[in-house]
Amino acid sequence: MASEQIETPVEPTTSAVEESEPVQPEQAAKDSKPRRQRTPPEELFDLTKPIPKVDKPSKEKHDEEVEIINNAINTLKETKNDVQNQIELAINGGRDSASGQVKDELKKLRKQKGDLIDEKKVMRKRLDIAKKSAEGLMNEKKAARSNVRFSDVKSAEDEIKKLKIKQETTSMSLAE
Repeated sequence: MASEQIETPVEPTTSAVEESEPVQPEQAAKDSKPRRQRTPPEELFDLTKPIPKVDKPSKEKHDEEVEIINNAINTLKETKNDVQNQIELAINGGRDSASGQVKDELKKLRKQKGDLIDEKKVMRKRLDIAKKSAEGLMNEKKAARSNVRFSDVKSAEDEIKKLKIKQETTSMSLAE
């Protein structure tokens, strides 16, 4: 029966690399940077000739060049200062003129007006507080008047006399 077993042929597996499409050279050139072509130094320079000797730089010559540049910078700074002064004169010129003085006076008056308005608000608050306290006192006075039946001394004394006579002549309970 071992001969009856059927051997199934095994298919070779293919990897993902084999299944993918091969990379085109045009596409590879787009994806990566092109390689830099290097030329050997022998082609760039003629090595058979001696290398020319360069003289040591002169400190005095360098200092002269630096001095020339510094002078140019200083003249530009002076020009800038002159222009800045002209700008400041133009800006301040409006303040020194008659219209500038009127504007300054107007600013002072507006500030004074604002101060007076603030002072008025404070006074209004104090006045409102005083009115509320006066109304409270008036309400207390009205409440006190409503509790008192007699408005003058004579009527109060007459009522006391009546009650005294009633107490002396009639029999009353202790609570009365």
